[in-house]
Amino acid sequence: MDNYVAYHVHTELSLLDSATKFQDYIDAAVRYGHRAIAFTEHGNVYQWVQKKMACDKVGIKYIHGVECYLTEALEVADPKTGALGKVRDNYHTVLLAKNYDGLLELNTLVGMATQPDHFYYNPRITFKEFLGISRNVIKISACLASPLNTLPVSHPMHEQLLRHYDYLEIQP
Repeated sequence: MDNYVAYHVHTELSLLDSATKFQDYIDAAVRYGHRAIAFTEHGNVYQWVQKKMACDKVGIKYIHGVECYLTEALEVADPKTGALGKVRDNYHTVLLAKNYDGLLELNTLVGMATQPDHFYYNPRITFKEFLGISRNVIKISACLASPLNTLPVSHPMHEQLLRHYDYLEIQP
């Protein structure tokens, strides 16, 4: 399996998705002859420096990534009162840095997502901000909580989001 790369990997830092430590994944990647690995924690890039150093130590490529949360809008008006409030839609998307500029862009997005105006249950970016992500970042539709799986095909943003992804992740 010298051409396989695990690109959507969670450690114990992504609650409910894994109980495995990153070093165990790195050791398994080496054992199976993988050349690279991407860690995509939920909403953040926890311990990324330690992960990169551990990968460098054993000679596999570290791919900087995150499974970020997307929201249609940071605030929406209540149809009855007109008052603005946040909506907990929080769709999932995997982002991987292609290069150093992508790493910086990804870290900037994660930083923005954690700010009080963006954070609601989880750090998140808007659909509009997602559509502004450059070619330095690989965009993958992620799991069943992806907007492509959750939003109806008739949703006005569905096709625009679909076209912005570089890859579509398929799960049974």
